[in-house]
Amino acid sequence: MFHNAGPIVQNPLSGPADSDKFWINGFSWDLVWIFSGIWLFPLVLFFENLNPIYAAAVFLFWIGHRISS
Repeated sequence: MFHNAGPIVQNPLSGPADSDKFWINGFSWDLVWIFSGIWLFPLVLFFENLNPIYAAAVFLFWIGHRISS
């Protein structure tokens, strides 16, 4: 049925859990994209005169995007 699909679709039980690779695309890629929420805290500290409502709105938009993608 799925003869042209990748190995995960052909055999879903032997997916990424069988891999010994810890990082998705490497340490730096994961650090920048997957853990991008870590950068929110230093930005809030850097912009200390930032309106707290604006900072909360940025966080809510960020977390909504991370959860939905």
